[in-house]
Amino acid sequence: MQSKSLIAFLSALAFTSASPLRRRCSNSTVPTLTNPTTPPATIANTHPTPTPPAATHPAAIANTHRIPSAATHPAATASTSSATISATHPAAIASTSSATVSTASSAATATTSSAAIVPALPTTGSGTQLAGPDGATLKHILVGHGIQNYTCTAANATATSIGALAVLWDITDLYPGLSSSSLSAADFDALTSKVLRTTAMPLNMATDSVGAVVASPFPAPADLTIQGLSSPVKFLGHHFFDSANTPTFDLSGANDGEFFSGVKNASVSAPSDADPGVDPDTGAVAWLRLTDKGTSTGVSLVYRVVTAGGDAETCAGAGVSQSIPYAAQYWIYDA
Repeated sequence: MQSKSLIAFLSALAFTSASPLRRRCSNSTVPTLTNPTTPPATIANTHPTPTPPAATHPAAIANTHRIPSAATHPAATASTSSATISATHPAAIASTSSATVSTASSAATATTSSAAIVPALPTTGSGTQLAGPDGATLKHILVGHGIQNYTCTAANATATSIGALAVLWDITDLYPGLSSSSLSAADFDALTSKVLRTTAMPLNMATDSVGAVVASPFPAPADLTIQGLSSPVKFLGHHFFDSANTPTFDLSGANDGEFFSGVKNASVSAPSDADPGVDPDTGAVAWLRLTDKGTSTGVSLVYRVVTAGGDAETCAGAGVSQSIPYAAQYWIYDA
């Protein structure tokens, strides 16, 4: 009996001295940015490309040599770690509560809750401002990149606007404090300048004349890769002017029929420190408030704000056309 007890005791001792289990964890991979001039291979061409006939696109004029150079504007190089709040974002300060740690599982999970963020329409910082949205609901914040088009009646005259062409991408989730991919206020304000100066002109440019291809100014829809962002921003639509010179927004990427035909309700000059553009650096176009002309669907109000480039040059002579690269934020509302 003593011999059997001794054997049982030694067996128990051997079991309790066994090595403890070891846990492993794997590192996640950082998404690789794609070439901004090449649409991502994973993007299906599911959005119809507006193909207005030549007669309906007086705005389809682009000067092929006016593609932004590598020159940089201070706003285009804002540090992503900056905590500076721009004057154009009086309410863009996100407050977050302390992270709480859950120990319900063997691996602790950190969760962070943030205060509710309501994006505030940018202001120029001084002087007269555009009227607010009057209770309308914000649907999208977009960045647009394209050209502002002008024609001249005489030498040294002020050029007359004949519309614009731009591709639009959704940057709503990048608004400060709104999501896990949010930028700082300084970096968010710098996006238009960065898009203008570091991404390719997103239009089909004519090779045998000045301007975009009139019959088909827009290439196939594609998301946009922006330097410094971990993933592309989503294509949402096109901005152009119709045969009646009406500012039009076809938001086909929203997949819910959003379409806006508007009329200029008000305008204010861009801030004096706005990005003047490159080749030429003629100044930033004005900020606008556009209201529904009465034929829109799903959109009742559009703002053009935080502009970079796009102002006209002094006219060189009668009949001379100009096409000036620009970028801007477009804030889309519905009542």
